[in-house]
Amino acid sequence: MRRIAVIDERAPGDVIRSLEIRGYTVITLPSYSRLGEAVASHTDMLIFKVGKRLFSFADYCEERAYVFDDLYAMLREGGYSFTFLCDVPKSDYPHDAKINVLVMGKYVFLKSDTVSDSLLCYFEEHGYEAVKVKQGYPACTVLRLNECAAITADRGMAKAMSEKGIRVTLIEDGYFTLPPYEYGFIGGSAGVDKDTVYFTGNIESHPSYDKIIRAIEAEGMRAISLSKGVPADLGGILFC
Repeated sequence: MRRIAVIDERAPGDVIRSLEIRGYTVITLPSYSRLGEAVASHTDMLIFKVGKRLFSFADYCEERAYVFDDLYAMLREGGYSFTFLCDVPKSDYPHDAKINVLVMGKYVFLKSDTVSDSLLCYFEEHGYEAVKVKQGYPACTVLRLNECAAITADRGMAKAMSEKGIRVTLIEDGYFTLPPYEYGFIGGSAGVDKDTVYFTGNIESHPSYDKIIRAIEAEGMRAISLSKGVPADLGGILFC
């Protein structure tokens, strides 16, 4: 099955071309009317993937049915399944973050009072340990390298992960764009496929570049910058 990269429709053209040159079929996500403009088409706000199961909103699927028709057609041969949630997110933080959670091995980091009840039930039924955090956007603030290693600028998330034995590299805040906010986050500015970390811009522009690269290489992985600009927080790149 051809590899698929799912990304915000506002991704720069050179980012999309770079992914296509590397052999990916790129699916761009249109905005969801229920979410605020800044994150309305962010991947980590619209689709949550665990193993070969993808979760999204039934309401969003109805709104943008053509996207899921394409995704389903491409992914079904690879054994992927979809679950559509009845939850309806609000436009304000953190009530917009119904599916923005971070899975690290059997731990799932989440803000329990805002996450979808259906998703919470799924985690409980499948033996995940829920770790409650104050951060409403765990998946955005953390770059998950694998089940045991991550990079973040969020000290609260770093502490919570470290307490569970996860190797955490703490970096400097900022240097990822997310208009109209002052800055975005590393998790929303990258995606991981197998042993490669793809950044939406030139990661060398980040003042913590050396720490980031050391953390990636320590896991036997490599980093690729998909464009020359400052990495943009687009809600991450989802690879299937």
